[in-house]
Amino acid sequence: MTTDIEGSKEFYEAVVGLEGHTADVGGMDYTTWIAGGRPVGGMMVTPMEGIPNHWHTYFGTDDVDAICEKITANGGAIHAGPMDFSLGRMATAADPYGASFSVMQLREWPTE
Repeated sequence: MTTDIEGSKEFYEAVVGLEGHTADVGGMDYTTWIAGGRPVGGMMVTPMEGIPNHWHTYFGTDDVDAICEKITANGGAIHAGPMDFSLGRMATAADPYGASFSVMQLREWPTE
């Protein structure tokens, strides 16, 4: 998440060698990071003021609801979701020690 999509694209393309493709996804700009011809991540503008720029880990899954059940059964917590969004289904969670992450079930990767 960033407050400067274009500046971030320039930085990660130059430093890490990622290729950024930005597209309108559900009314917001979403940048898909491509490495070796494959999507490896994404970037979006922070959803509200006051949230600092940061990396957030997403794990792909075939069943968000089942993973959420496993998270809570093993001492983790669900902070948001499961919920549907324009590209699929997701939830934001924390492990038993408080580390935040999300799980996502995509219908397809966003492209230009």
